[in-house]
Amino acid sequence: MRSAKEQERLWRQLLAGELTTVGSDHSPCPPDLKQNANFFEVWGGISGAQHALSILLTEAHHKRAAPLPLISGLLSGNVAQRFNLPQTKGRIAVGADADLALVNLDRAYDVQEDELYYRHAETPYLGRRLRGRVVRTILRGRTVFNEGDIVAQPLGRLIRPVK
Repeated sequence: MRSAKEQERLWRQLLAGELTTVGSDHSPCPPDLKQNANFFEVWGGISGAQHALSILLTEAHHKRAAPLPLISGLLSGNVAQRFNLPQTKGRIAVGADADLALVNLDRAYDVQEDELYYRHAETPYLGRRLRGRVVRTILRGRTVFNEGDIVAQPLGRLIRPVK
């Protein structure tokens, strides 16, 4: 957790293009591992991957007028470039993998426990109102998520950096 002043400084840096990527922590664990009198024995991290795009749309685009290409780069194109992924990742182009998140930019929603896809239905964003909802996810040209439902199991594969 950062102070409001530190948070605003980060947003200014993001809007100024000083940050090239934004990562979402995804460190799910059972609730009992998140509680301990000894801070150093508490499981670190949060379940945050599901809401990363919506949070950036809410906080950066809607509240601070960040352009959409900036947000796309922070979560996709710049990430692929940073980690030297194959040219099929992080861009929309002929021959690319067609990994897409389709978003209704104006759809607002409250984060609810019954809509979490995490193994352990916990997130610090419960109850938070977000604006910009993912309505469809396409993985390598195949719809895997549509209007709140997982419609196909993603077929994962390890992607190695290009040498």
